[in-house]
Amino acid sequence: METTAHDTTQTTEPSGRNSLVALMVAIALGWLYLHFFAFKAYVELDIETEAARPDFVKIYWADEGAYFQEQDKNRVRINRNQQHYSLFIGDLGESRKLRIDPMEYQGEITIRRVSIHQFGYAPIVLDDETGLARLLPVNQLELPVYEDGGLKVKATGSDPQLSLEISPVKQYWILPIQHVFSLIAIFGFVWVCQRLASGVFNHLMFVPASLLVVVVMVMAMASITGQHVHPDETVHMGAISYYGQHFLPPPVESELVQNTFSVYGYSRLSSMEMYYQLAGYFTRILQPLQIPTLLSARLFGVVMLLFLLLFSLKRADFRYFLLPLLASAQAWYLFSYANSDGFALFLSILMSYQIASRQSLFNRFLSEPTLMRFWPTAIGLGAFCGSLLLIKDNYYFCILFFGMFLLWRFFAGEFADSKRFWTRVGILVIIGLSLYGARFGLHVVANGFDSTRIEEQRERHAKELYKPSTELDKKHAYLFMKERGVSLEAIVSVSRWGEKVFITAFGAYGFTQFLGTATFYDLVRYSGALIIMLMLFGVLINGPPSAHWLFFIGLACVTLLVGSAFWHSWTVSFQPQGRYMMPIIPILGVLYYRLKDYFPRALTTSLICFLFLLATYSFVFIGLHDVPKLDYVL
Repeated sequence: METTAHDTTQTTEPSGRNSLVALMVAIALGWLYLHFFAFKAYVELDIETEAARPDFVKIYWADEGAYFQEQDKNRVRINRNQQHYSLFIGDLGESRKLRIDPMEYQGEITIRRVSIHQFGYAPIVLDDETGLARLLPVNQLELPVYEDGGLKVKATGSDPQLSLEISPVKQYWILPIQHVFSLIAIFGFVWVCQRLASGVFNHLMFVPASLLVVVVMVMAMASITGQHVHPDETVHMGAISYYGQHFLPPPVESELVQNTFSVYGYSRLSSMEMYYQLAGYFTRILQPLQIPTLLSARLFGVVMLLFLLLFSLKRADFRYFLLPLLASAQAWYLFSYANSDGFALFLSILMSYQIASRQSLFNRFLSEPTLMRFWPTAIGLGAFCGSLLLIKDNYYFCILFFGMFLLWRFFAGEFADSKRFWTRVGILVIIGLSLYGARFGLHVVANGFDSTRIEEQRERHAKELYKPSTELDKKHAYLFMKERGVSLEAIVSVSRWGEKVFITAFGAYGFTQFLGTATFYDLVRYSGALIIMLMLFGVLINGPPSAHWLFFIGLACVTLLVGSAFWHSWTVSFQPQGRYMMPIIPILGVLYYRLKDYFPRALTTSLICFLFLLATYSFVFIGLHDVPKLDYVL
């Protein structure tokens, strides 16, 4: 079996192949630009509102005879200090009706102008009484009245709707000059990346700088956002607060833990995850500073990100493993509030480096004949490996990948002394299992070997819709959908499991109610797909068989992760949440690092930078902007 790419950052790529790939990327980016901007309708709105709080205007589009769908929607935030707004909607060539939701509360606004423009079509402008009269009330609206040069719209409920029938008229096919210049700029940008970026990206110095930006944004989110505005943070905080005062796990019946149960009747204190102990001890350390417990717990996530930043400054090869992290604002969001997902991701990224980089302590322990301080190193590494068994269950797919990756390296001949390799792996496994056994022992002391006591408390504390004893037809509609007769096809096409998972993997804040625009998610979708295609075809075309094997090992583990999440949503609880997909990040880090010599690295890294810019936009203008703030934050 052939060995994989060398762990060097100085390799170069054939210029001819790079030029061809650069041309293909430029064409793809040009098409994306035309698709999202030239061939989309641009809507301008003049709206006045006197509401004290900001709100959203939503516009849906659909073809004749079709229903309005959530994925065919865009929105813009309005406030009383601004009048002019703009946004992109769908292609006029595929739209015959619009639905405008002018607000999300009972109140009144004035619409003074609506204009719709798209390349190749005559403008649609509503700016007088006749034009604005085409906006017809559909739901929870009094009859609009035209006065003082505008259409006064009064909502009687929280879901008011206006309809607008449109008949787009084609005019010309000459591309406007601004789009021509934009295409030239795109091709020029790709050419510059292809010519200059390879040397810059070899050392990935932009990674620590980008991560510093992420740390600042996450610190801001942790500091200014309010309570009860992040997913499950209340129950996470209950477990953290307990360990801020105690060292050992409690019996599940203890009065000390009655505030830690979720609506499902589960307490995080009954889990084996070590995050709650560490976060609780961290808050205890900060107690002399008189920092509120909530902020102390959130700062634990900030400290983890700061550690990744500092380690990337010390170890240049570690920066490769952080590239996938930079692509998703949702991953950053996990570090901004109290939850165990961020900790699991943090440990998995560190392990991905330890297991893949030949310069890591883990690989030196497995390979070097003699090692100073052998047993302290073995105990430290074994405990670190064992900690991976004490994180969220979905990260076990990372453990599966790490194990298969080690076997792949062994059969690729990367370990000269097989006896030494297996002996030292065995030592680490024994130490890691010992740590897990010690934690399991504490759990048994507190709650016994079986789950009877935990199930009794679940029945006691779960809300009626989630109690085990509640009849199926009276449970929440999202529970046990397979038993209810819901088909797999309905989960995908009607409940839109895949779309919701994707959206919540790249930018959904609060309780997933604060979302970006359709254009944002489309740009992320196509850019990410292009990165995967560049990696896949580069490895298949240029890589040896061993590289093919590694790529498909990673693909198999990712498929199992996605499949298990899908199966759980169908058979147990419908939870299409992108945070369950975060174990993909360390897997991608390993694949990128070990296979980087087989695909156009400069162009791929440029696309990751583009995703980072999109993620930054999402985190600042959706996350920080929309998530409710603490009372003292203006």
